[in-house]
Amino acid sequence: MPADRFATLHPRAPCTPQHRRFRPFAPPPPPGPPPAPPPPPPNSARPPARFAPSLEPSERAVIEEELHILETVRAHLASLLPEGTRTHYTPEMLELRDALGEAHTEDVPQLIALMESLAMLATHHEANRSASPVRPASPYFGHIRIEQEDKVRDVLIGSTSVLGGKLKYPIVDWRQSPISKLYYSYREGEGYEEELGGKPVSGEILTHRSVTIRHGELMGIRWAGGELACDGGTWRKTTYAPPVLHGGEGRAVRAETVEALHLGVGEAKDRRLSEITALIDPAQFEVITRPDSGIVVVDGGAGSGKTTIALHRMAYLAARNPLRFRPEAMLAVVFNRALARYISRLMPALGVEGVRIEVFEELAARLRQRHYSAFVVGYCESTPYTVIRFKQHPAALALLEETAQALEAEIRTEVTAAVEGTDSAERVRTAWEELGGLPLAVRVERMVRWAAGTAPLPGVGAFGKDWVAQRRVAHVLSEYLPDPNRPATIPLAVWEEAFLNRGRIEEAARRHAPGEFSAGQIEEIATWGLRGYQQRETYREWQEERREGADGSGESEAEEKPLPPELDREDDTLLLTLYRQLVGPLRSRRQRPLRYGHLTVDEAQDFGPLDLDWLISLAEEPRSVTLAGDTAQRMILHNAFDTWEDVLASLGLEGTAVSPLAVGYRSTAEIMEFANHVLGPLQPDRAWSATRRGVPVELLSFTDAGQAVGVLGDALHELLRQEPHAYVALIARHTEQAQVIYEGLARSEVPSLRRVADQDFAFQPGIEVTDVSQVKGLEFDYVVLLDVDAATYPDDTASRYALHIAATRAAHQLWLIACGEPSPLLPPALITGLD
Repeated sequence: MPADRFATLHPRAPCTPQHRRFRPFAPPPPPGPPPAPPPPPPNSARPPARFAPSLEPSERAVIEEELHILETVRAHLASLLPEGTRTHYTPEMLELRDALGEAHTEDVPQLIALMESLAMLATHHEANRSASPVRPASPYFGHIRIEQEDKVRDVLIGSTSVLGGKLKYPIVDWRQSPISKLYYSYREGEGYEEELGGKPVSGEILTHRSVTIRHGELMGIRWAGGELACDGGTWRKTTYAPPVLHGGEGRAVRAETVEALHLGVGEAKDRRLSEITALIDPAQFEVITRPDSGIVVVDGGAGSGKTTIALHRMAYLAARNPLRFRPEAMLAVVFNRALARYISRLMPALGVEGVRIEVFEELAARLRQRHYSAFVVGYCESTPYTVIRFKQHPAALALLEETAQALEAEIRTEVTAAVEGTDSAERVRTAWEELGGLPLAVRVERMVRWAAGTAPLPGVGAFGKDWVAQRRVAHVLSEYLPDPNRPATIPLAVWEEAFLNRGRIEEAARRHAPGEFSAGQIEEIATWGLRGYQQRETYREWQEERREGADGSGESEAEEKPLPPELDREDDTLLLTLYRQLVGPLRSRRQRPLRYGHLTVDEAQDFGPLDLDWLISLAEEPRSVTLAGDTAQRMILHNAFDTWEDVLASLGLEGTAVSPLAVGYRSTAEIMEFANHVLGPLQPDRAWSATRRGVPVELLSFTDAGQAVGVLGDALHELLRQEPHAYVALIARHTEQAQVIYEGLARSEVPSLRRVADQDFAFQPGIEVTDVSQVKGLEFDYVVLLDVDAATYPDDTASRYALHIAATRAAHQLWLIACGEPSPLLPPALITGLD
């Protein structure tokens, strides 16, 4: 394959405008008398705008108007904190300090008091300066002019409100101001009828513009008449230029460099991603601004802004109801550490700091360890697929519930049989029934304390003086709950018993998963449960023997330490679910019910219904939950997550609305067309469109990996020479394939090359070699998919999802590399094009 096939890897270098750094305050004046506050800078303070000859008079008028508005806003912001009111304090304090050396004794206290007053005033002024009400570098991003009740007014849309005073152009906070709905829901020339501020209003949108302001400078305008951009200080009209991709260099969102959260829509000559709040469409705005309570499901394809919208919804709720939705009272759960790190660095850009962001597996493990503190185990890394599939299926929950019911019946029978024929028989039966509304572990714990004579029961009183019955009840219950301070003993026993009973497993599968598990698979599940139980019993016996030898009561026979017991990762969810059912709400470190004002779950399609069930239980009533996901991006195929409707119904949430997002902002139309073709019959039944076009997806075929590395290495060298800020991902299906390519490119001395094997993405310019399991939820400027051949991506469900996910990480351009026969999932025209 000739190297020139990579020519389109290098789009033209973008033109970078020369930005002037915006300084809202003048530099400190020299020591001396305090100067008078300077007047607001006149509109002529800056050089007049330069226009390309091709601009129409109407377009020039739009630019002049927006420049005037920005200058007016800048002047107003500068006047809020006038210069000269702080810097003269320091010289005066220095003079007072010098005067202290020559002052009479009786004058010293007065001079010190004056110095303290000046210091306090300076501190207060500095605090006011630091609490700027709006970011001067980007004070707003939208401008609407509305006609309402025969009055015309201009409103600017930003992230912080600046109202009142002499400001001719008020800025409103898009999250809190009702009028911002007009910006997001209507376009220029449209009439509107809405209820704003509790009263119906109607009017017309006379002007609707999105503006790009960077470092205090107006750099772009988008409105019904087209798009205008300031390129090198000269204003020009710009257009998209398909099919060539113009400048994707460094434009994918990176948490270290972004000033505000962005969505993937770029302009032609400046592909910098515009501020998301300026680009939210009516469907997205409607999702973000849903009522505080309830469960909101954000369903959308790759790059539709699901994660972004979910985060903005958290910011919106925090702004609308700060008492209930304090940042520290909100929880965001994601599926991998890379996405958690990424989100944690973006949240401050929304003005919301302190939100707890958790990786699901880490959160589940920590909570399981907290609630089963005496149960010390590790995790098994070789759990059979059949076992994983069953433990994530709702049939496993039914198995646990039926086992718990059987245990409750057994305890009742044992307790009543123990006191049969005594004077307390009826009293014990009454006590058991009186506690029927409590979880089983709490019920047993109360009975234990009652039988011990330490806690009388409401409606029953103390146990009484029937010592024989009392000892019998205590003996029976101690078999089930040896220590009343450890109620988790009972759900742990239910969990162990459930997976030892082959007949009960078979019955649960037959009733709740008919035809999904064969007899051989059920046998495998039961055998695996027995293996784990024997492993735990062996370890417990070894520990007991060690304790006996240590306290001198016996001689330890355990010469060799057995293998430590292991759990399957899926057991965390099962044990937490049992704890909730048999003990009570999950607890915080301070043993209080663990509750959050709002819960966000991202990539929800990779969480099973059982996972979502205990996660949703963490939301305080009335529940406020956002679930964001895409069934076309499933990585976990055995978690019983088929459709949103089925999952919500299994959770008892049938009435929850699903909000689909139908526009993709990350990838080009060419990339999305390819990715959707890969899905084939798995495509979700929803409309879908991309916002921009780019270059075609390319398939590059090689005879072996060595040849691919040679050509790819040369191409990447040249790419980074031309675009040093590009962010590139080389994505393999399997980690071993990624390692081969990485080592080859390292030998080729490709610069800025990084190997990502454990979610440790840099989120900065360079080339990262990784595998599909690492990249969920992330995006890159360029993506090269490795080993897209028939052996790596055969025609099966898992391959379709994996290839779709990998392809949709690309924002601007996508290449496929195949060594051998190309994957049958690729479009035929792409394979034919190799010739």
